[in-house]
Amino acid sequence: MNAAALLAAKCASCRTEFHHASFGDLAYGEAVLSTSDGRRFARASAGSDFAQRVANLLTGNDRTIWPFLAALADPIDGLAMTHRIVCPACRSTELESWGGTRLGLTEIPDVTFTASERLTPTELANRVAAIRHELPGD
Repeated sequence: MNAAALLAAKCASCRTEFHHASFGDLAYGEAVLSTSDGRRFARASAGSDFAQRVANLLTGNDRTIWPFLAALADPIDGLAMTHRIVCPACRSTELESWGGTRLGLTEIPDVTFTASERLTPTELANRVAAIRHELPGD
């Protein structure tokens, strides 16, 4: 388990105030991924062996590894992972504010890639290409 700060956020869509987990700006090479409902979190590391396999498939146009790792991560409680902060009330990723007041600490597990780690190199390359095609213009 990994300690993460719980920070205040406010949804721009429904105006709900909620908390999200964060490692802050000092956590180089690590990110908090969220379930698609914004209620569970997991730690991803760009330095893991699997992340390095994915990084080797990225192109100069891919701005960050996090959306790829989120899409390849095992679901938590049947919910897909995302690299975005998600409002748990309406599932919007449009935020009015985030990273605000520290509300406490939480422990979060490491993300897993059990299914994706089993992919052959060709299957993984095809999956990364498909994810690239699905990504919004961030």
